[in-house]
Amino acid sequence: MNSKASLEYGEGKFTGEEFEAMEQALRKRLGRNYISERPGQGGNVWYLEGWKSVDLANRIFGFNGNC
Repeated sequence: MNSKASLEYGEGKFTGEEFEAMEQALRKRLGRNYISERPGQGGNVWYLEGWKSVDLANRIFGFNGNC
C-alpha cells in the first residue's frame, strides 16, 4: 500500500484513492469564478476571497476532515 494512504487528518484516515483525488483537485487551476478583483495602487488586485477558499477546502478535504 502507498505510504500516502496512511496520512492522518483529524481522527480519520484517508484512503489511497481519497488522497489521490485530493492531490488531483489541488493541482487544478481555479476558474475565473473563484478569483475576485478590486482596484489597488498601480493597478487591479486579483485575490481569492476567504469564504471561497474555505468552501474549496471543504469540497476537497471534506467538512471537518471527513471526506
